[in-house]
Amino acid sequence: MLTLLLSAFLTATAPPASYALVVTNNRSLDASHPDLHYADDDGAKYADLFAEAFGADHVTLLTQFDAETRVLFPRWLSAVRPPTRQNLDQSISALADALAHNHAQGRETNVIVVFAGHGDIDHGQGYLELLDGRLTAHDLELAVIQRLPATRLHLILDSCNSYFMLNPRKPGGVRFRSIPDEASSLLARHPNVGAIVSTSAEAVTYEWSEVQSGIFSYEVRSGLRGAADVNGDGKVSYEELTAFINVANRPILNDLYRPKVFAGAPAKRFGETLMQFTSAPMRVLHVAEPQDRRLTVRDALGVRILDVHKEAGAALALTLPPGGELGLYETLGDKGADGRPEVRYLALADQGSLSLSTPAVTPAPFSSRGDSPVFTDLFREPFGPEAFSHAPELIAETARAPAGVTKKDVERLAAHLNVAVARARDASLRAAVGVFIVGAGFGVVTDAVLTHPDASPVAARNIALFSVGSGLVLGGALAGYVMSVTPEEVKLQRAFSVLPKDTDAAREAAVLQSEQQFAQFARDSRNRRIGMGGLDIGLGALFGFEGFLLLDSRSGLLHPVGKPNLLNGLLSGAVGVLDLVQGLASLTVYRAPAELAWEQYQADPDVKERSAVSPGVRLGINPVALNRGGGLALNGQF
Repeated sequence: MLTLLLSAFLTATAPPASYALVVTNNRSLDASHPDLHYADDDGAKYADLFAEAFGADHVTLLTQFDAETRVLFPRWLSAVRPPTRQNLDQSISALADALAHNHAQGRETNVIVVFAGHGDIDHGQGYLELLDGRLTAHDLELAVIQRLPATRLHLILDSCNSYFMLNPRKPGGVRFRSIPDEASSLLARHPNVGAIVSTSAEAVTYEWSEVQSGIFSYEVRSGLRGAADVNGDGKVSYEELTAFINVANRPILNDLYRPKVFAGAPAKRFGETLMQFTSAPMRVLHVAEPQDRRLTVRDALGVRILDVHKEAGAALALTLPPGGELGLYETLGDKGADGRPEVRYLALADQGSLSLSTPAVTPAPFSSRGDSPVFTDLFREPFGPEAFSHAPELIAETARAPAGVTKKDVERLAAHLNVAVARARDASLRAAVGVFIVGAGFGVVTDAVLTHPDASPVAARNIALFSVGSGLVLGGALAGYVMSVTPEEVKLQRAFSVLPKDTDAAREAAVLQSEQQFAQFARDSRNRRIGMGGLDIGLGALFGFEGFLLLDSRSGLLHPVGKPNLLNGLLSGAVGVLDLVQGLASLTVYRAPAELAWEQYQADPDVKERSAVSPGVRLGINPVALNRGGGLALNGQF
C-alpha cells in the first residue's frame, strides 16, 4: 500500500513528460517563391534546444539539410528525415503512442510542435508547404492536433501567413476581421492548445544571415533559453515570451521589416508555462550585474546561440548548450573607429557564474561588420521587469488578430474596381447609344404625326427634316450627358487609389473602407434596378391597356365607337410588351454593373481582372477618317 501511495505521489509531483516535433522546409512548391536559406538550420537549432530540455529521444526532426547545415549540425544527420507528409504522419503516430503510454501512468504531457518554412493562403485557408505537398489548416487540426492527446500542446509557427493556420479568413462578405472569429478559431475549439505565431498582414518571413536563422525563430529560441524568464522561476510563459519578442522587435521602425507575433495561450491563460527544462541544465550563465547588458552567445563555429539585452538591475539565468567552446560577445554603447558599436569578448566556462567586469578583447572573426543595417536594432531595447510591467498592453496588441490585408488583396480589390468601372462605362455607352436611337426614333415618329396627308410636299418635307433633326439633336444631347456623367464606380476607384497603403494598418483601413463603400454602392444599384423594374412593369401594363382600348371597337374612350385605331393600338401594345419584358428582366436575370462586379468579388476574390469581365455585348465609338472629312464609327463585341 505504501509503495502504491509513494508511486502515486511521485507521479503527481513529477514534471510533465515533454516532447517536441520540429518540421522545417527551405523549399517552396510555388516557383514564384524563392527557397529559404536557413529553415533547415532553424530545425537543427530547435532540435538542439529541445534535446537539452527534454532529452534527444523526445525530439523528432523533419527537415532536409543543405551542405552547409550538414557541416554545422552533424549530430542530427542520423536522426533527421525529410519533411514529407508520410514522415509527418508516421511521426505523429509514434508521438501519439508515447503520449498514451504516459497518460496510462497518470502523467501529464506537453508537446511543442514547430513549423518553419513557406506558407500562404488559398481561398481563405492557410497552409504550410511540406516537401511533397501542402499541410492546410484543416490538416493541421485533423492530422496533428486531434491525433495528439497531450495535456498541453504548444504550436510555434514561423511561416508566411501562418496566422491563418489558426483562423481561416472568410471568403466573401466581411473577409477581413480585426477580431478573431471565435467559432472558427482553432484555439477556441481546442482549449488545451496554445500558439506563438509569426505573422503580419503582408505575412513575410524574414531571415538574416548574421543569425543564420529566421528572425522570429531566433527570438523564440533566445527567449526559451531564459532571456524571457523575467521572474527567474526557470519557466518561460506565453506572457513572458510574447513581451520579450515585442521588446526585441520594437526598435525596428520600418513596419515592413518588423517581425510581428500573435500569441494565443491555452484557454487564454497567458501565465501558462510554454517551456521549462525538465532536468537541471548542465550549463547556465547567470547574469546579475546592475548595469544593462546587450549580450550575444556564439559557439566555436560562430553559430549564434542567443541574444539578450538585460535591463539594469535585472537578473537572468541563460541555459547554454552543454560542452564545447562558447563565446560571450557584449555590444557596448561606445562607437569604434569605424563608426560601429564596440564589441568585447569573453570565453565562457563550462558552468557557473561569470562577471562581465572581466577584461575582454574584441575578436575579429565575429565582429559586427557584416550586420544587415535593417536588423541591427534588434534587441536594442533592454528587457526586464520594467519592460515586462507593460506586458498586458503588449499581450492585448499581439492578441489582436491581423486583418490579413496583403498587397495581393489591394491588387485584387483594385482589379475588381477596374472591372466595375469597365462595366459601368460599357453600360453608359450602351445607354447613350440607346438614347441616341430613341431620340432619332422620336424625330421619325414626330414626323409621321405632324406631316398630314393633305399638307403640301414642301411643308411636309420641312416638318419631317425639322422633326428628325430635332430628334437627332435631342438624342445626341442626352447621349452626351449620359457619357459625361462620372459613374460612381469611377469615384470609388479614384478614392481607393489615393488612400495610403504603405503599412499593415493603412492597407487594412483602405481595403475595409473601400469594401464597405463597394458593397453599399452595389446594394444601392440593386435597389435602383428593382425600382426601375417595377416602374417598367407598371408602364408596360399601362401601354398594354391603352393598346387594348385602341384596338377594341366597342370602346369609345380613345376613338369613335366601331372605328378601332389598328396601327396605334399595335404600337402601344408592342411598347407595353417591351416594357413588361424589360421590367421582368430587371427583376430577375439582369444585374447592374456594380452588382456584377461585387458579386464576382465576393465569389472569388482571387480572380484576375481579364477573367472578371463577363461575356456579353460591349460597344464602342471611335473616330474615323474619311476622304473628305471624318466621322464616328460604332463598334461592338458580342
